[in-house]
Amino acid sequence: MKSKLEAVINGIKDLIKLDDPLGKLQIHRELDTDLVLRRETCPIGLIGVVFEARPDALIQIACLCIKSGNLAIFKKAVAKLQIAIRLSLIY
Repeated sequence: MKSKLEAVINGIKDLIKLDDPLGKLQIHRELDTDLVLRRETCPIGLIGVVFEARPDALIQIACLCIKSGNLAIFKKAVAKLQIAIRLSLIY
């Protein structure tokens, strides 16, 4: 269990080190006079997640959503989700 916890913590630390993915200009092209094409990274908004039984999945998915500026909705049986949330509090 300890090595699993350390792996989760190290994964979160690695994620924190990554550049902010939001607001990155990917394309800026002038197509015509006063007509510019821009593609900029932005949050999807809401991500639906079919929740896995792994307790570390909650932490990983939540961290990725926070980093990318998104909200997540988790779908799973209530009892299993409650167990996973309780286990995630241990992490």
